[in-house]
Amino acid sequence: MEDVMNIRELSLLELKQLQKEAALAITTRETRLREEAYARLKAVAAEYGLSLDEVMGTPMLNKDGKRSYPPLYRNPDDIEQTWSGRGRRPLWLHKMLETGHDLSEYLI
Repeated sequence: MEDVMNIRELSLLELKQLQKEAALAITTRETRLREEAYARLKAVAAEYGLSLDEVMGTPMLNKDGKRSYPPLYRNPDDIEQTWSGRGRRPLWLHKMLETGHDLSEYLI
């Protein structure tokens, strides 16, 4: 039968040492598990010809380093004009909706 530690019999100094060792063991185990999970996810994404960033939808950054979002709507009259669906609606979309068009018509 294995020896089981009775922590109630440990001194304060021994308990603090045990606490440090346990914290280190937990951190080490979490790091290892995270790395294993990342490697497995990366391998699955590669099977589909994708990077893990593509699968997870890592946020895109604009030239200023701020988060940007992929466009969801496009102006059919000027394909350079798009809108992500966040923030204020662009003027071109506002005008289209005022004339009776539906937002779903402009989904990319």
